[in-house]
Amino acid sequence: MYTKTLIKEMAMMDRQMGRVMRSVSMVTCLAGGAVERGGWAPPADVGETASEVVVMVEVAGVRPGSLSVVLDRQTVTVSGTRTLPEFPFRRLHRMEVEQGGFRRVIPLPCPVAAEHGTYTCDNGILVVRLPKA
Repeated sequence: MYTKTLIKEMAMMDRQMGRVMRSVSMVTCLAGGAVERGGWAPPADVGETASEVVVMVEVAGVRPGSLSVVLDRQTVTVSGTRTLPEFPFRRLHRMEVEQGGFRRVIPLPCPVAAEHGTYTCDNGILVVRLPKA
């Protein structure tokens, strides 16, 4: 019993530290000395078949009009903004849903024919299909 609780707590701490580390790693210096900071990065999966590379990005809550997808031979860049409704909480007990702007550059495992790539978004999952070059 104690061991299961300890393992659950450690898994939760691992997820929370992952969020903290992703947030810290989003700070990048720009040429003019300005700092650009993205608020969060949506999780992504990258896989391949014999003929294509498939990228799936979790974009739940991102309005389609604020979502941008840029395809090139070696990366997929996804950016947008997630805005959550405001609630007049008297007391907030947990805050895990990330919001604000994001930009995620996803490296691909091999060159692709980006000009023939397609993408769809359904149920908060963006699916990008890119034929191999």
